[in-house]
Amino acid sequence: LGKTAPLRRIADMWEATDSVSATIKALENVIAWDSKSFDASLKLAELSADSETRNRAFERAFSINPFDVALLDARYRHLKSINDPASLEAIERLIHVDSARRQSHRLSQAELLVSRGDTVSAKTALLTLLEETPNDWLAQRLLLKVAGEVGP
Repeated sequence: LGKTAPLRRIADMWEATDSVSATIKALENVIAWDSKSFDASLKLAELSADSETRNRAFERAFSINPFDVALLDARYRHLKSINDPASLEAIERLIHVDSARRQSHRLSQAELLVSRGDTVSAKTALLTLLEETPNDWLAQRLLLKVAGEVGP
């Protein structure tokens, strides 16, 4: 479906009115018509409050374009918000795919590991980050915190 297709225009119209439920229904119609619609799948994943619908939309978008940075980032944020163990795998994938923000993702990875109590892995991630960008003050501060918990 192109940008001017009627179903796509209806979805855009509902989105402009801030009616989330109507937008979700319209996006589901777009996906039912064109199962390879990456934009509609990603938008549906971001709007869905229902975890099952959101996961299906993420999986559909992921099967269409597994290297899309916006998709990987949205999926990571979702998994982290529900404390899913797969969030660690999601941030690792972001580290490899999104080279422009690799340092930021490495810091997020370290923070995630610290929040899960894996201070040894967090320390390793922080040292890797500091080898790439030695002047990252946030990473240095987190490393000092972690080093205090782990010991020498």
